[in-house]
Amino acid sequence: MARKKNSKGTAREAIFLPNVAGFSEIFIHMGKAPFEKWSDGCVVIEEDKLIEIYNAITPKNGHNVTVVING
Repeated sequence: MARKKNSKGTAREAIFLPNVAGFSEIFIHMGKAPFEKWSDGCVVIEEDKLIEIYNAITPKNGHNVTVVING
């Protein structure tokens, strides 16, 4: 994502979750509808939602994330 840009023209935020049970990894990044055209296998969400999640993760390089999927 370092070469990709967000809507502000800066490096695009992304969330990488390694070693996820049932998967090798999960990668989440921003995109716009139709989301399937933005990625091949990643989770793609609207930029404002990604920023909300990204800003809630502290520290950024820590192994401190628990993923709970509802719905």
